[in-house]
Amino acid sequence: MANSNFSRVLICAMILLTLLSYPSPVKACSCAEGNTIPEGFAIHDAVFTGKVSRLVDNYSPIFSTLDSLLTKLNFPPYFFDADGRFWGYTVYFKVINSWKGVTTTNVTVDTGYGMGDCGYSFVHGTDYLVYASYAYGEPGNYWVTGTCSRTAETTLASEDFVYLNTLQKLPLRPTIQIFLPNGIITFLLLIILVIAMAFLYRRKRYTLQLTVDDERKN
Repeated sequence: MANSNFSRVLICAMILLTLLSYPSPVKACSCAEGNTIPEGFAIHDAVFTGKVSRLVDNYSPIFSTLDSLLTKLNFPPYFFDADGRFWGYTVYFKVINSWKGVTTTNVTVDTGYGMGDCGYSFVHGTDYLVYASYAYGEPGNYWVTGTCSRTAETTLASEDFVYLNTLQKLPLRPTIQIFLPNGIITFLLLIILVIAMAFLYRRKRYTLQLTVDDERKN
């Protein structure tokens, strides 16, 4: 049992060191009573409009492949299971206007899958008014948003714009979004995955051999 736990921890550490994404812990979605527009502006750390330029699933393909292999080796899935380890999406935005928090022309915001985790379903190429907050309430952490905020497509946020247009917009500093080809990232991570799984398989065989040897001695 100790060897099994050690192997799983080692695999997780090796893969997590290669990733820049962050897990999004999930509970059943439960939103407080709706806020007025000024209240919504006040309680969020960032308010901006932007066009979705990319959507990245933080679970697939690497973590989903790892869980599949763990299952085939008779281990329970580690990254996505009944305990609720959800990773969600990272949404890339080309910022149009900003009233709070965001001061660059490109920004990423994390959200859940929308399966009871309050995740917002963004669509590539669509413009949104986004109300975001720092993850876990820690200043400087990555941005998160969901269905409990006033985030909406810009065409559905006319009332919000009546209020926001009374506020001063923030100047935006030009930045560049760098998209590494998914194929290259997947290839590199799969190499690490194969090495980790080979180590796990050898540890498992070694443990079984020790068990057999002990039984023969007894």
